[in-house]
Amino acid sequence: MREIARYRFVYSPIFLGLYAILMLLSSLKLNVFSFEKLKPETLPLLSKFFNTESLTSDWSAVVVIGLILLTSALLFFYNTKVFNCGNPLATAPLLFIIFVLTPPSALVFSGSFVAAPLVLASIYMSLFTKDNDKNIVLSVLFISTATLFDFHLLVIVPLILYYSLQSSSFEFRNIVIALLMIALPYVFTISARYLFYGDSGVIIDRIANDFKAISAPVLKIDSIAGGVLIISFIIIFFRSIMMVGRFSGTYKILKSAAVSRNIAFLVVLSIVSVLYPAVQPSFFFLISIPFSLIVSEYVTHESTSSNRRVEFLVLLILIAVTRLSDLL
Repeated sequence: MREIARYRFVYSPIFLGLYAILMLLSSLKLNVFSFEKLKPETLPLLSKFFNTESLTSDWSAVVVIGLILLTSALLFFYNTKVFNCGNPLATAPLLFIIFVLTPPSALVFSGSFVAAPLVLASIYMSLFTKDNDKNIVLSVLFISTATLFDFHLLVIVPLILYYSLQSSSFEFRNIVIALLMIALPYVFTISARYLFYGDSGVIIDRIANDFKAISAPVLKIDSIAGGVLIISFIIIFFRSIMMVGRFSGTYKILKSAAVSRNIAFLVVLSIVSVLYPAVQPSFFFLISIPFSLIVSEYVTHESTSSNRRVEFLVLLILIAVTRLSDLL
């Protein structure tokens, strides 16, 4: 029993909460330096209406922190109602905050940050389409809207479409409704831009340009500390997926479905991040949603040995060391 109880502090709300606060304070300091190299991303959806690239470092930090807190609150709700990873339930949201603040440029605004709450809501709704057909509409509409803020998310639209229809039925009526919900945000946005600004092609051009930027798999490594940290993330990534996947058959039906879907999203989003190096800093915000849920289960599961918690503690130490190296 003593062996099982060792290192449980690594997922306690007090420890992770203090760690998250320190990450936030250091991110605020690094945000000033990040703005010298990076600028907030231009969103074609909002261009000529609100120029996101004109955000100052302070306003960018305020907007991003607000979106982090919103996504964390939704993640807590999702974790409580569906995934129920570990005990206490605050572990996954706190891990999410820590993970999204790991890149030095974490507070530089990007469309991925706006898309994250919509992605999370879409995944959640896709689990309940069997109970209520209107959730097909909501799950597909949410993910389609999210792609307008980050076009790379188009790669997970088929997953949401498949899971939503799988939970209900692949009836012709449901398929037509789902396809209409995919098209609706684009039809509305392109039509609105044509009516008000006469540049309806800006959305289509940006999608084409973004997907032309595909390249050979690359991981950005800026320092030795950063390289070691990436290796540590990769180790936790594979070990947590293997463990959670192995135990998913013992979970309740809803939780088992949530596990398999989050693993699928985690893998697909990670592949996109590798194929599009330019999106890695901001895309980690999206990856952190399923990653925090899977790692939370990996660390807090009743069968978890102290060795797994030590692995996670080492990851936190490496994150802290990398952050110190960025600050110095």
